Amino acid sequence: MLSGLAISGAVRRLGVTSAHLDWPNDVVVDGAKLSGILVESRGLEPGDPIYVVGIGLNVAQRDFSTELLRERAVTSLALQGYDGGIERAAAVVLEELSHRLDALHRVPAGLGAEYLDETGLRGERVTIQIGSEMREGRLSDLTIEGGLVLTEAGERKTMHALEHVRSLQALKTS
Repeated sequence: MLSGLAISGAVRRLGVTSAHLDWPNDVVVDGAKLSGILVESRGLEPGDPIYVVGIGLNVAQRDFSTELLRERAVTSLALQGYDGGIERAAAVVLEELSHRLDALHRVPAGLGAEYLDETGLRGERVTIQIGSEMREGRLSDLTIEGGLVLTEAGERKTMHALEHVRSLQALKTS
């Protein structure tokens, strides 16, 4: 969540104001993927976690392969009007990551709510798969400690174990 918020914040600072998060780890602009993030944990000590974050951000690329474009829509900062160079983009990304890490240590409680707002999923009807269990409901909350909170038929259901969410998709309304 922290990495996604940092990258979407960095992209907006670089001038792409319509960027937002697509669950769980992509930054998109008008449905086109701009960035992808992968996070792995390397330590299991709750008081001293270690994470490796891989960030792919399309900065200067203006052409994409036909195979990739068949798979999904993609874009780059350059295609969105950014011309500040790779070094500046990297510096802004690192600043945002640092800012987010500092904020996490000071005020961790708001991270989940901000993440939900950034994805646009708060209040949406969704399906969630954790392991082999599927749930459907309105997504009302997300906290690091508690997990995802769905409202189903007026009842709040908490789905713990965020790290095991296999998919979360908004349901299309007709």
